[in-house]
Amino acid sequence: MYSFSLGEVFSVTKQEFAVIAVAIKAAYPASKVMADEASMKFWYQMLQDLDYKITENAVMEYTTTHTFPPSIAEIRQL
Repeated sequence: MYSFSLGEVFSVTKQEFAVIAVAIKAAYPASKVMADEASMKFWYQMLQDLDYKITENAVMEYTTTHTFPPSIAEIRQL
């Protein structure tokens, strides 16, 4: 069994980012956030260094309290 050390970083994979992107798009269907391939690549590039579970939780928390989609900066700040 693998044990995790304190401070170990788990970055977002492309598959995990796809889950986050779908959640944002589903929560804000009228928004044009990540509307094309170039936008998706840019968002992934800007968020890939974050821990997936923390990022997923931040997006879920944000979508429950905001009527407009999050910016990259807002996700990183949560």
